[in-house]
Amino acid sequence: MAARDYSSASVSARQALARNPRCLAACQIMAALAEIDGSPMALGWRQRIAEIEPTLTNKLMLAGAALDHQSPPFALTAQILEELPAAASNMVPFHIVSAARAIKLNRLADAEREIAVAAALEPANRLHQMNLAALRLQSTNQALAIEARVMLGRLRTDPMLGPVALRHLVVDHIRSDELAEALSCSTQLVADPRATLEDRLQHLSVLKQCQEPDLATSLRSLQQRSATNAAAIYGVTGWMICNRQATDALTWLQELSPNMRARQPVPVAMTDCYVAKDDWAGLERFLRDESWNSMDFLRLAYRSRAAERRNETLTAAAHWRASVREAGDRLWALDFLWQLTERWQRPQDKEDLLWRIAERFPSQRWALRELNRIYAASGNTRGHAKVSAAMLASYPTDVAAKNDLAATSLLLKTNLKRAHELAREVYEAGKTNAVFVSTYAYSLHVQGKTDEGLRLMQAISETSLREPIIAIYYAILLAAAGEREKAEPYFGVAEKGPMLPEERQLLAQARR
Repeated sequence: MAARDYSSASVSARQALARNPRCLAACQIMAALAEIDGSPMALGWRQRIAEIEPTLTNKLMLAGAALDHQSPPFALTAQILEELPAAASNMVPFHIVSAARAIKLNRLADAEREIAVAAALEPANRLHQMNLAALRLQSTNQALAIEARVMLGRLRTDPMLGPVALRHLVVDHIRSDELAEALSCSTQLVADPRATLEDRLQHLSVLKQCQEPDLATSLRSLQQRSATNAAAIYGVTGWMICNRQATDALTWLQELSPNMRARQPVPVAMTDCYVAKDDWAGLERFLRDESWNSMDFLRLAYRSRAAERRNETLTAAAHWRASVREAGDRLWALDFLWQLTERWQRPQDKEDLLWRIAERFPSQRWALRELNRIYAASGNTRGHAKVSAAMLASYPTDVAAKNDLAATSLLLKTNLKRAHELAREVYEAGKTNAVFVSTYAYSLHVQGKTDEGLRLMQAISETSLREPIIAIYYAILLAAAGEREKAEPYFGVAEKGPMLPEERQLLAQARR
């Protein structure tokens, strides 16, 4: 690794892992290699490292990898950050990962707050101050935005922080449609030996926006510079596809050496070219006789996509099943396929994959949360109940899961004895929690004890009673007790919020 002989490093690490699959140092080498290549396998290696040595540092590195390789809302990152002990809030990486997630979700105020905490923890680290200034460039407070730009302008010649300052200034000038200034900063940045591939690709974008005549020359230069680096080849190809040069990109890739064409993610880059060209027959020909080794599940997935786009439904389904089988019990591979189902709008395949992840990796609570989100959007109460049961099976002390299972069982009128037991347990565990109280109150109502349930709900604050999720059950119980006039405003509140179909039906019946 020190000599940048990555091929030999990979061989050595794999030999070590063949002797001891839990060799931490070898796993760290493999994770670093995957990150250098921009490979989604980085997520799997970070997962294994966190399992072998579950330190806060390793968990935060896993959270960062999930942020790089998952799609919004970055459920695994959110789960890790939520489950870390309070001591993590004293660690700078915790706040950096939190800020990065907030930025990707466009929650700039949250990101600024996290970076401010990191700066307070490491006051001598000027990088935090710079990142804070970069966020303030977008502030609606003009004085703050101007101050941030001045600070970054002063730092653009700093021997240590110059490239970072320039990077932020380029983005800011593009955002403000100041293309001449953007080009000036970008030209200075790419002249620095520390410039990244992303900096060079952004420079191409600035050249294109400025309609500079040396765009083609700069692109050819970057292609030559990247021709022996698989990750860089993938990045350049991605830029060309985004700029409607998929045909030229494919021609360039086909001219690479056979060894380079076989190295991931170059085959994925070629696949992306065929997809961008809508050349599904060409994609099938390209993939048919290929072997992508540990990434072969992805090759099969794209064969499924090619068949689907050619209306070969049975073939598409067969290739997809083969893809899922090939992914096996590798979390990162299943996660990658799940993200494809979202991009390709395959709701049933997406749901099936999330269940597979949830069942084979019980610690991945994000999968169940994502299923809950899907079922909430589609009003699938049975799905909600199944998720709650799965959550409770893995985490028997999870009070929220108990409440959800009790509530959905009561709505579906299934396993009522167990539902009543759970509702009471939840109430005893959180008598001040308005949601828990409303579940137990409805349980009492179903058992014919409406007055007792109503007394419990009337002890809830008026503010809580006017939350739609609570108002539903308060209105139902008031109507059942004959207090129609008092129930009416709560019917109105309940109807403003989201409801499951069974809740809507109950509310309609109560109102009649």
